[in-house]
Amino acid sequence: MNTNIAAMPDWVLVDNSQTWIAENFKLAKLRGEQDLHLGNIIEYETPITPNTPSNFSILVRDTNLPQNVILSWNNVFGTDNYVLQIGDSLFTTLAIDDSTLTTIIDTVNLEKGKKYFARVRAKNTAGSSDWSNIENFTTGETQTLEVTLNDNWNMISVPMELVNTLKDSIYPTSTSQAFQYDGGYIAQESLKNGIGYWLKFSGNQTVLITGFQINNDTLEVIEGWNMIGSISTPIARSNISTNPSNMQLSPFFGYHNGYTVSDTIQPGKAYWTKSDVAGQIVLDKNNTTTRGIHIPPVPAFRSIIRRWNGKPDAPRR
Repeated sequence: MNTNIAAMPDWVLVDNSQTWIAENFKLAKLRGEQDLHLGNIIEYETPITPNTPSNFSILVRDTNLPQNVILSWNNVFGTDNYVLQIGDSLFTTLAIDDSTLTTIIDTVNLEKGKKYFARVRAKNTAGSSDWSNIENFTTGETQTLEVTLNDNWNMISVPMELVNTLKDSIYPTSTSQAFQYDGGYIAQESLKNGIGYWLKFSGNQTVLITGFQINNDTLEVIEGWNMIGSISTPIARSNISTNPSNMQLSPFFGYHNGYTVSDTIQPGKAYWTKSDVAGQIVLDKNNTTTRGIHIPPVPAFRSIIRRWNGKPDAPRR
């Protein structure tokens, strides 16, 4: 099939929600037998240089990051792939220079305790976009926490950012499944930050957990009883904030062969608390003042069960 492309006028084609602009027909690509003849017009397409990726950001909890850092940006129409660079501030020494990406990336092999700068751009056969905004971050050092455990049942949590979240990896000496409370007890093989679990051990012991520090976390709670987790640093009850700010919380109950009222959320432990509404509890090591939290005075020990009745018991296993 012979077609005199040069004799055709410039035009814009909208096809399958994709718009391509022919520029002097020099990059026009015929579709062979799929060409559509409409009089003396032939449907064809040619790419244009993509726009710069927007909203380039780092998906993190904190500035103290692990070596694996998730980077995100908005997809750009007409892009074949993306070029991501991570290195020094001038991008002369690159830890990552990857031009094969098609979506967000979980970067690997970054050094501990080092500051990095990152940028991304889009490209296709017509060329490359400008570089995105530059993001910088510092990778963190791993730390080790000691979690003291009692014989029999314990209320535990995951106070660090970990690569392996399996229960048997975090608490290898446990003798039961991990039970999460969600209106009833559900056994979980993998443990999540911010959630409390029941876990059984044989004998008093200490478990070492090595990971990346969590300095703040926002815990989702429902109306009623909630079993919440911890972060990497102790948080005093008076320094906990809530959303909404007028949320009414019961005292925090820990467990040591029986329930006890706790004034501090300790790393690796879990606690029951009862909320009058659904919302969020915010744990932040940098919060040193009470921000609108409403916690009733702690009742005398003998009246705890009478006033806060209805706490679910430990799993009977």
